[in-house]
Formats: sequence, structure tokens, C-alpha cells
Amino acid sequence: MPETVGQRDPLYLFLCHLEWRNSGNQAAYLELVAALNDCNCEVRDVAETLLGGSSERPVPNETRAEVR
Repeated sequence: MPETVGQRDPLYLFLCHLEWRNSGNQAAYLELVAALNDCNCEVRDVAETLLGGSSERPVPNETRAEVR
């Protein structure tokens, strides 16, 4: 796994995501977290999406009223 900031790519992060999700690999999770500080903004966005998509979020029971 790359240790230098800026060596990650979206495909690598996706594979880390799969490894973390399927086997609970802590190193793969840490790679995703480390990518949040990557110098490439696209890599940071991918990492944020992959981390956010894997966390369980509560489903709202009701629709919020629109603010006027």
C-alpha cells in the first residue's frame, strides 16, 4: 500500500473499500482515511464518498417540511 501522499488513485481506493467492507481489513480502512488528506481533490472526494457510503445512517421516519 502506498505510504506517500498523492500516490493513491480512485481504483485503488475502491479496492480498499471492498477489502474493508468484505473482510474488515483495518489497513484498507486506514488507507481510505489517509486519502482524505491527499493532495489531489478528486482522490479526497472519492475517499469521502467511499467512507460515507459504507457507514450506516439512520433513515428518517418522516419528510421534513420545506422552509419558506
